[in-house]
Amino acid sequence: MKKHTNQIIVLLFLIFNNTLYSQNIVDDCFNTVTSVASGDFNSSSDLANIFSSDVIEWDGNNWIGGYPATNITIPPPSNQISCRAIFLGNGTTWTAGGESVGLRLDGPLVEGTTYTFDITYISHGFGSNGVFEPSFYTNSSATLSSATLVGTLMPVGFVWETNSFSFVASSSQDGDTWVILKTESSGTSGLINSFCQNCNINVPNCNVSVNSETICEGSSATIAASLSTPGNYTFQWTVPTGLPNPGNVSSFSTDIDGIYSVIVTNVDTNCNANASGAVSVNPIPIVSVNSESICEGSSATIAASLSTPGNYTFQWTVPTGLPNPGNVSSFSTDIDGIYSVIVTNVDTNCSSNNASGMLDYFSDFDFTIEQYCDQNDFILEVVPINNSFSIQDSSFIWQLNNSNIIESDYMISLSSYLNFTSEIEELPLNISVSVTTNNNCTKTDSLLIEQVFCSIPQGISPNDNGKNDFFDLSLLGIKKLEIFNRWGTSVYQKNNYTNEWHGQSNSGNKLPTSTYFYIVEFKNNSKPISGWVYLNR
Repeated sequence: MKKHTNQIIVLLFLIFNNTLYSQNIVDDCFNTVTSVASGDFNSSSDLANIFSSDVIEWDGNNWIGGYPATNITIPPPSNQISCRAIFLGNGTTWTAGGESVGLRLDGPLVEGTTYTFDITYISHGFGSNGVFEPSFYTNSSATLSSATLVGTLMPVGFVWETNSFSFVASSSQDGDTWVILKTESSGTSGLINSFCQNCNINVPNCNVSVNSETICEGSSATIAASLSTPGNYTFQWTVPTGLPNPGNVSSFSTDIDGIYSVIVTNVDTNCNANASGAVSVNPIPIVSVNSESICEGSSATIAASLSTPGNYTFQWTVPTGLPNPGNVSSFSTDIDGIYSVIVTNVDTNCSSNNASGMLDYFSDFDFTIEQYCDQNDFILEVVPINNSFSIQDSSFIWQLNNSNIIESDYMISLSSYLNFTSEIEELPLNISVSVTTNNNCTKTDSLLIEQVFCSIPQGISPNDNGKNDFFDLSLLGIKKLEIFNRWGTSVYQKNNYTNEWHGQSNSGNKLPTSTYFYIVEFKNNSKPISGWVYLNR
């Protein structure tokens, strides 16, 4: 029978702790002890206050009972109301005190049998050195008299830890019915948690977590407190400076970076918990797009410039008619309009604000170089075609045989320039002019000058040798020419005359060699002049 009993006791000891079936320690939840407002707790038949120990109880928010002003600031290792703990310490500082408590077993120890106890304990209190290692005894009565020292528990610090303690019952322990925990005078203070997991009252879990978010500057994140168990909770938030407190809400939106902490309290059970999360803000890319002005026939480079180097993608919006350039930072174009881009940082996935540039395209312009005489001056003048540019807002560079002419107006007196320069120029002359408009567009034209004389010829010889074949008045701006023979008879006349007379009559017949007389009227309404011209056949 004794052997059979021993086997039962071994089985019970191996499963007693932190289960719903703990039967080796009779009062594994410390329920039979009456805690008092001050001083020691009252011993019972199952739990002995051997020397100055106190019962501490967690009500879901605070420690109650125990020695006055012990300043306990840590919760027990569970979130359950009525989980109790035994305080082994000395006064308000929880220093060494050699205190002890007895726990009655539901059956005697048996020599040669291995027993295992899982004991959860923690060091605590002002003055504690953080090394709590109570000694473990057994006895046949709830006293230290004749008690057997089994060993010292593994030391712990300021975090709840569960340590497994095993021993083989010796002959002196055979029949012992009490386990005694004692802090030696050289040890430190601490708590021994009740040996049960559930002390009759189940409290919903108050575990809470707060998410962390990484957002882009200018956007917002939702900070939320997530609870492991549904229930009726209140929320007390601590948020970064500058953000109004969101109040009693489980979640809210924010665009301010920093730490977000919450304390949640179950309204029904009064349990609480806290957690923290963080919001980090990535900067958005700062981008600019250049603006360009081009003339017809040329092109420009449109480019997105970033303030910070990085790995970016580019999304362009371009004028109608231009194929989209795709994911490039720059491209060439000759179409005017607005060019916009949104840039995204590949590493942070943050996108820029829309940035735009403008391409101005200036239409083509054209001009002619008119040549005429103003009295005795041979004039060259730039004349816009179809008012395609403004003479007053443009600049001009004239060249004679590829050398710049001093004058830079739209009109020059070539005869005056030739008289001024010491160079001896031979006909024909190669004249060019470059016109630059106020849009900074430039165009060049040239012409070959055969003659620069502004007087009326006194003779022509129409023999088709290319010299003096015509009565050339093309530079004089003639409104009307009329030619008479020596008897005063009109033989030829022409309005808007230039160089059409080569010795023919109005009917087209050749006139004979002779001296002829003329009258010319000018387009500028100058006084008409008359003179003679010799026709040599």
